[in-house]
Order: sequence, then C-alpha cells, then structure tokens
Amino acid sequence: MRTRRLDDVAGRLGLITLDGSRAAPDGRDLRWRTAGIERAAAEPSLPFFIEWGPGTPFPGRVTGHPTSPLTIARLEIDGDAGRLAEWLDGRALPVVVRSGAPSLAGIVLSGPAGEVVLDG
Repeated sequence: MRTRRLDDVAGRLGLITLDGSRAAPDGRDLRWRTAGIERAAAEPSLPFFIEWGPGTPFPGRVTGHPTSPLTIARLEIDGDAGRLAEWLDGRALPVVVRSGAPSLAGIVLSGPAGEVVLDG
C-alpha cells in the first residue's frame, strides 16, 4: 500500500523500515522505503507499505502498452476482514475478503474488453 507517512504507519504497527533503490531501464534512480514485508510474507492477506522517494516517478504506471489502460479492479483474499481493517487503520482498498487461511485468492484486472480474473 502506497503511503506518504511511512514512519507513522511503521510506528503504529511496530514495524521497521527498510530503504531500497534500483536503476530504471531509462537510467533514472528509483528510491523507496518499505515496512511490513516480513509480516505480509507471513500473513499474505496483509499488504506491505511503500513510500516512494522524493522525485521518484511511480514506476507502476504503464503507458503505450497494447492493453492500456489496464487497472487492478480489486483483490480477492482469504483472511480476517477485521485484521485487515486494523492493519490499514480504517483505510479502504478495493479488496474483497473471504473467511479462511490468509492467502491471495485472485486479482481482478479491468480493461477495455472487460474484467479478467487471475486466480491466486
């Protein structure tokens, strides 16, 4: 989950923050900080948090791709809806939560031809 207040999120949840960077294909330097990756790996129905560095362009934006504009319509996860709401501090995401062992059940993509479901 993208945030501009990673230190606040990490403090609220007792997470450590980690710095990261890489060169983009065009040579630009992409910088970010994350928190919660280890918890998200252990409990896959929880997202990790990322804060992009100052001046870092959002690398997830695709332009000129033949399927553009393709967007994530929603995630379908198995887990505990209350736990997710607590983790996100009440922020809403396009997520459908089913009761069950924590896992990613599916990703629903939306584009000009309609929706496509990728099963987890």
